[in-house]
Amino acid sequence: MRLGWAFVSKARISSDPGYYKLAEICAQSVTDADDSDALLLRGHIAHSLHRFADAEAIARRLTGAPHARWESFALLGDAQMEQGKLEKAIAAYQRMIDIRPCLQTYARVAHVRWLKGDLDGANRN
Repeated sequence: MRLGWAFVSKARISSDPGYYKLAEICAQSVTDADDSDALLLRGHIAHSLHRFADAEAIARRLTGAPHARWESFALLGDAQMEQGKLEKAIAAYQRMIDIRPCLQTYARVAHVRWLKGDLDGANRN
């Protein structure tokens, strides 16, 4: 999976979507269809390629696991927000921040507050 994430990083830096295809090949090489690391990688690739409904479906699988990771809820919220499902995204982000309050999670909450017009709240995060 590290190679796949390296390709995602390279795609973001270079703005070359071809690297996402290489990352997708890495994720597809995992034979276990329920491997959460491979699913998370596939979800981020789908999100990055603006396939938000696909990213949401993958994130729902991941968040349905008994010990779902904060990254899974972040992906779910991101995919829902991109589709205009703001209230659902807020619920996913709340689960995310309950699991792990950190700069990455605070940034998402601040962005949602900004979207909703709560500029003071966005600045406090």
